[in-house]
Amino acid sequence: MNEDELVAALRARLGASGPRIPTGIGDDAAVLDDGTILSVDAVVEGVHFERAWLALGDIGYRGTSAALSDLAAMGAAPVAILSSLTAPDAQTALAIMDGAGEAARAHGATIAGGNLARGRHVELHTTAVGRARAPWLRSGARPGDAVYLTGTVGAAALGWRALARGVELPAFAARWRRPRARFDLVPHLAPSACVDVSDGVALDLSRLCVASGVGARIELGRLPLAEGFAAEARALGLDPDALALEGGEDYELLFTMPASLPPELATPIGEIVAGEGVHVLGRDGTFALHDGGHRHF
Repeated sequence: MNEDELVAALRARLGASGPRIPTGIGDDAAVLDDGTILSVDAVVEGVHFERAWLALGDIGYRGTSAALSDLAAMGAAPVAILSSLTAPDAQTALAIMDGAGEAARAHGATIAGGNLARGRHVELHTTAVGRARAPWLRSGARPGDAVYLTGTVGAAALGWRALARGVELPAFAARWRRPRARFDLVPHLAPSACVDVSDGVALDLSRLCVASGVGARIELGRLPLAEGFAAEARALGLDPDALALEGGEDYELLFTMPASLPPELATPIGEIVAGEGVHVLGRDGTFALHDGGHRHF
């Protein structure tokens, strides 16, 4: 059972919504009937990171930003954070929460409380609370909509893969260590559907398509890449196209709209079509079905 199948099983057992929860399990965040948006995320030592690759403050910053990104994907404004931290000692806890506080302030949120526990390994579980008048969902894409990406993709994946090989690529490592949630773009967008790129463009777009009951066609050559990305990836023996398509943890916004946008806001990478699945036009001019990306199960 993979992650998406596990989520579907949990949704069937627990229910997807309730009298006051119009949107529950299965989107980037839950939506309450008063416009409150709720999301939770976790970073676990030995699973999501190794302490040798991150300063303690970076752990807090990264974990908090990742949770906040789900609010941005819903078109919400951040309000508050609840942090549940497991750490081996008080000084480690303080250093991690310094980074969490920095991330909260950088995105306009406040850490309002949480929980502390002592444990051998570091775990940070972050609940993000926001507000939205008209939340963006994954389920609104329609054939003919364009598919857009903000920023660049693949950089975070390259940064941590380099660190895992003992190589420091400062610009790319920074994208992994200290990601940003794209609240800066929320006022300028009106998407028909949206998701944040946490598990890779192909997989996250596939989830959006499933929720909307549509398919997508995108062009590999149109994925926005950071300067020097392809050369640095090849120098490490990595495939830059695979990293850009499947790498994840960029926390950019992947969304659909029927209208065009200024290029400084987002890059068009394809279109929504009738049918199902994500078909990628490769550099050889042929389409292939892709659903690769990071799954926790």
